[in-house]
Amino acid sequence: MKNNFSILSTKILKPYILQQLVDNYFNILEHNFIKIEEIKNTQFISVLNEHQPNYIFTSKNAVRSFVKQTVDSKIKINKKAVFCTLSGETQKALLDEGFSATLVADNATDLANKIIKEKNFKEAIFFCGEKRRDELPIILREAGIALTELVLYKNIEQPKKIDNGFQAILFFSPSAIKSFFKENVLQKTTACFCIGYTTANALKEYKITNKTIVSNYPSQQVMIDVVLNYFNIKN
Repeated sequence: MKNNFSILSTKILKPYILQQLVDNYFNILEHNFIKIEEIKNTQFISVLNEHQPNYIFTSKNAVRSFVKQTVDSKIKINKKAVFCTLSGETQKALLDEGFSATLVADNATDLANKIIKEKNFKEAIFFCGEKRRDELPIILREAGIALTELVLYKNIEQPKKIDNGFQAILFFSPSAIKSFFKENVLQKTTACFCIGYTTANALKEYKITNKTIVSNYPSQQVMIDVVLNYFNIKN
């Protein structure tokens, strides 16, 4: 029997991800509640030339901007560079660009703790967005690791009033949550799906009592698998 479940996604889904939902007869509304704008950091060249090549990424947007600014600046990456990254789409973005992933974790706190355990890890460059979370920098600095932050992009909110009722809403970042709640109120029966615990924690700030389901691996595919499982649909 065909279902009539309606879902709102707070970002435009990858075509093959969207197709999985369509094939299972979900009604989907997509809207990018945030857009990404690159920041050309004036310190980029000097920081990469002067500092030990330990690089940290917690978003694919930082990876993309890092690659673009590296190419634009004609900087050659040190072959001994250690790349520390979140798993899922951030790690994939690094691998797609031909870089290795030396230290990998599912969330920023675990990544910071893995870095601390590396005895030779005395300093690092953290490539991030304008609204980066505090967990990783705080943990590393408290452990005595010298951290240089290079802000390479910013999130621009694109709030939109959504009038339709939905059985579920997909949240992919704390920034998207903030943008969503600027114009909308959640119905109490709407299930909230979050791509990770950082996003889920951001949702708690709005004191909602809705059912919240967290994907414990940061990728759209795992997120959709969780959605299908929640609605008892075999993909």
